[in-house]
Amino acid sequence: MTDPILHDITGGTWDVYSFLNETGQLVVVSFNIEAALEERPVNLNTNARVIVRLPINAVGKNGLPAETAFEQLRRIEKHLIRSLEENTVECRLLGRKTWDGKQEFVFQTAELQSFSDAIRPMLEKDSAYRMELESQAGWDYFEQNIKPSPKNWQVIQDRKTMGELLRAGADPSAKQILRFTFLGEPKPLKRIEELLLEKGFARLEGEKGRLVMGKESMLYPDLIFSMSGELFDLSVSVGARYAGWQAVPLE
Repeated sequence: MTDPILHDITGGTWDVYSFLNETGQLVVVSFNIEAALEERPVNLNTNARVIVRLPINAVGKNGLPAETAFEQLRRIEKHLIRSLEENTVECRLLGRKTWDGKQEFVFQTAELQSFSDAIRPMLEKDSAYRMELESQAGWDYFEQNIKPSPKNWQVIQDRKTMGELLRAGADPSAKQILRFTFLGEPKPLKRIEELLLEKGFARLEGEKGRLVMGKESMLYPDLIFSMSGELFDLSVSVGARYAGWQAVPLE
């Protein structure tokens, strides 16, 4: 059963994505979908980030927490939420960002002072998991660091498409016809067609504003995700829009 105290501040639909940042570090972000789609809580116009820095022995080689550290982070989050709820702080937890030996709990709040006062005992506690509070006005931090970029939205959709296929019984080792769809003006779509024909793709459909290119492939997730990411970048580079992929079994 969902804890009602936690649900008030953390409720909504959540998803997750990951990426390598400019220094090659793996970053994992979980986020509230409604907030990312602009359905934002009214009056929560201050960003408040509780940053938890992990002890060195609790960090893996990739900079992410070890399993025991994740358990401690879950306890810290629950304590944070309870402290805020018990002090009737008007706020919502809308994101978590984990990388480089730390995790950020990203809130939006109506009043920073009451938020800070509610969690001050946790901030001042002497612990191996050091905590600090950073804040700024508005939604810029959420927009720039938590809300998925267009490419990360595509990564999320790729993962969902693959999951649906595998749950439906698709055999990853069996060749499929992958159908990649592109939208845009004739000139960019023609350029995509030319480039992909050179790489062994076939033109499956073409109509005004829409192009479908196909390629035979195994349904291995890493392979498909890499291919989809490259096609997204190609679309951006020529001024078209990549609309994702489907898989059809070979007859």
